[in-house]
Amino acid sequence: MASALQTLAGSSLRSICTGLDRFASEFTPQQHSGYQARCALLYSGKDGDRVRLFRRSRLASVGRLRAVDGSGQTGDAENGMPKDLVRSLIPKASSAPKDPSAGLWVQCESCQAMLYVKILKQNKRICDQCGSHLPMSSTERIDLLIDPGTWAPLDENMMSKDTLGFVDEENYCDRLIEYQNRTGMTDAVQTGTGKLYGVPVALGVMDFQFMGGSMGSVVGEKLTRLIEHAIHLKLPLIIVCASGGARMQEGTLSLMQMAKISSALHIHQTKMGLLYIAVLTSPTTGGVTASFGMLGDLILAEPESYIAFAGKRVIEQTLNQEVPEGFQSAESLFKHGLLDMIVPRPIMKGVLGELLQLYSLAPKRRKEAAIPYPVISH
Repeated sequence: MASALQTLAGSSLRSICTGLDRFASEFTPQQHSGYQARCALLYSGKDGDRVRLFRRSRLASVGRLRAVDGSGQTGDAENGMPKDLVRSLIPKASSAPKDPSAGLWVQCESCQAMLYVKILKQNKRICDQCGSHLPMSSTERIDLLIDPGTWAPLDENMMSKDTLGFVDEENYCDRLIEYQNRTGMTDAVQTGTGKLYGVPVALGVMDFQFMGGSMGSVVGEKLTRLIEHAIHLKLPLIIVCASGGARMQEGTLSLMQMAKISSALHIHQTKMGLLYIAVLTSPTTGGVTASFGMLGDLILAEPESYIAFAGKRVIEQTLNQEVPEGFQSAESLFKHGLLDMIVPRPIMKGVLGELLQLYSLAPKRRKEAAIPYPVISH
């Protein structure tokens, strides 16, 4: 490594970036308190000038990666930096859990049975004792719904900024980095296109493991771009919801995402006549329920899913009356006409495939319409 750095010492910033790409895996990321998360330092042997590479500053720690040379000139990740190196700086999921037993056994929240994780994954995370549907990661959900080898992700490297400088028990930047390292995701949703039983679809999957699936600016922007992409390619849209609602660390900016996504959906459904299916999983609450979660042409849900706007305790304190048990379950909502179908997880892909096939065979109601604002092309 030392000889490699000496070779790079007299090079220009661009050549250093290119060379460093080959040795990036040998750098140990230094975790700093506050806002500096990763920093690699390179010193020139001749004049002692320091070239600081890929420093994450207060805003860059969750926004854009920067390269800073001795003259103070900066370059974005897309201008002169190798894309492979940029990807290597995005946090990866931890491979070694702290607890040696972690990841081997999981307790079912319904029947309290201890379940072996390997068998649980084979059962699509359904308890073999009581049939309860346990939480599922977004990656597992994509593998469940999309045909192998057809998934094409969109906007993978988009990350949030701490615009408000929000601090509670810890600052927002550190909290984001913690969840990025824990999940290997940049935010609480994965979006992309793929095929479901051979039918091209646009798919967005929220992940409750990332800050409770909370909807911040990145979640809203990624879903909006996904919808616009579906409009451009005239694709049916499926969004799998699992969220605690709007992200409080981003304040009003997170609430704005409700209107932004709903506006894009209006064009997709009404102007273009394209199909949108919302799949509600446990839990789906808050701003997600109050916006795109309930705007589907068809609204499906998994059995016993917790679906609500406000929690039971909040409702009881506000209305000063007791809420019936199970009032916010998928079965109760289906009984009162808020859902179209309750679909068990093992047959979810098959049901979606049949719905898409029926849609393709229905009389054409698609329309030609232009999006009335500039769209970022992928």
